[in-house]
Amino acid sequence: MTARMLVDIKAFPSMKVANRRLNKLARRRGTGIRRIGTAVIDGVLQYVYTSGPRLPASLTQHETEITQLLLGFDTDNYRRHGVPFHADWEMWIGELRYLGENERATNNRAHIYRKCRKLAEADATILWVCADPADMRRKIRWTKLVHDKSLYALFDDVVADAHGPVWRFADGVVTDLPRALERV
Repeated sequence: MTARMLVDIKAFPSMKVANRRLNKLARRRGTGIRRIGTAVIDGVLQYVYTSGPRLPASLTQHETEITQLLLGFDTDNYRRHGVPFHADWEMWIGELRYLGENERATNNRAHIYRKCRKLAEADATILWVCADPADMRRKIRWTKLVHDKSLYALFDDVVADAHGPVWRFADGVVTDLPRALERV
């Protein structure tokens, strides 16, 4: 989580207030909040904070992107860590289960194929988030094993409107994701 993300969801009125509060929590013992590094979001370098498990610094950008994605989904429940089949996240919208993969041009074909062999056993729709159209075409070619249960979208499109018509099946048909039911 970054200060900008907290301001965007209206948890704080300004970046200054959010940064001050996060820094104070990170310095105070017993809060469980730690500053784990920096990430580039919308071209701006920002500090990243977490209360989750300790991660290598090389995963800071990846984890921040997953947080950005999850903030855009209207879900009933989600899980980030300890997800089955080594997916990046798991979420439920009503009775529908989704496994998410934020593989933004950082993995090679062999890695994606190994991941697909695990994901083929899952009883869920797999959401592949891609960096750009070329990356999406590569992912579609490399994930033939799970085409029947995969949807593909561009990172920027998902951040802008995760439930809009930004998701594509392997054959190019565009669809959208449902939203969680209204809560009483």
